[in-house]
Amino acid sequence: MNITMSSPDGLGDFIMRMPMVQALLSEGHRLQLLMRSPAADLARELFPEAEIHVIGRDPYHLETKKQDHPFRPDFRAIRDFAPDLYVAL
Repeated sequence: MNITMSSPDGLGDFIMRMPMVQALLSEGHRLQLLMRSPAADLARELFPEAEIHVIGRDPYHLETKKQDHPFRPDFRAIRDFAPDLYVAL
């Protein structure tokens, strides 16, 4: 199963989610992780079999909220991956 997991939070939150990512990969699922740096850098090192996509904008920043469609490239990456399941963390 193709699973997209959006994890826009920081490094600490990603560390807490690592066992879940490992379990899904161990079961043979294809994962796409949408993250911000430095969590994305760590994910690339620990889970090279996952597709890591760095979120282009900080979703918590006020300026991002004022922009029209700031996540268009991120949505395109999700569409291209064609997930069977989308998980917002």
